Amino acid sequence: MYTLTTQELEELLREDVPYADLTSELLEIRGKPGRMRYRAREEGVLAGAEVVASLARILGLDPRFVLPAGREILPGKTVLEVEGDAYELHRLWRVGLGVLGFSSGVATGTRKLVLAARKGAPDVPVLATRKALPGTRKLAALAVRAGGGWPHRLGLSESVLVFPQHLPFADDPQPEALVRKLRAIGRDKRILVEVSDVEEAIRYLEAGADGVQFEKVEPEALRHDLPRLKESYPCAVFLAAGGITPETAAAYASTGVDGLVTSWMFTRPPLDFSVEMERA
Repeated sequence: MYTLTTQELEELLREDVPYADLTSELLEIRGKPGRMRYRAREEGVLAGAEVVASLARILGLDPRFVLPAGREILPGKTVLEVEGDAYELHRLWRVGLGVLGFSSGVATGTRKLVLAARKGAPDVPVLATRKALPGTRKLAALAVRAGGGWPHRLGLSESVLVFPQHLPFADDPQPEALVRKLRAIGRDKRILVEVSDVEEAIRYLEAGADGVQFEKVEPEALRHDLPRLKESYPCAVFLAAGGITPETAAAYASTGVDGLVTSWMFTRPPLDFSVEMERA
């Protein structure tokens, strides 16, 4: 689930060096032994170093030191050291920098959300949406886990979540007919529905939905309504989504929801790293 295949890793390298590293070829550095270090330039949460180490191995390089994902890092901290052919070090250089920066930015944002949510309720999970840039979803999932969160949905194939955008195309959009059709075909799948208020939630729960995802419902309304909803539907799942940031996470977590669904971590800038190279 959280592993990049060899083909996916090779594609990351091929995108940056589709034919050859022209500068390195002209400088004739191939075959010269070298060492490369990635160091943090700013404080954050590390993610992606293991992926860069896997890229290094594909290139025949030797990762001598790899800091595990999830570690908090300070400026100047070495997170990865690689040795080998200088030509291959240069092939890895920028790709590795991009993976580290993107992944650690997401992990750092996720950690901020997790810590903020714990102030409202210590056990409420932070669930990342699918809004990561297409092509980066596996890296994003790894980064979210490094930051202490969980992917909400890795893709459309794994779960049933009905959005308002589905309803214009349903044969019968009424809650009872909709849930009945979904249940008849997807008998082994849990059915969740996005709703905008408690009355809509009750209609779907009465129809047999397994849970609801409240979209942009204020924490005060959830705090008022969730106790009676949980009493009436003790097996249902209740999620909060929309507008969840480090500033609002504690308030939403304290309402009694079962999870916070957010894409805020994907809006964070990449974490900055530097690269040093030397002869080995």
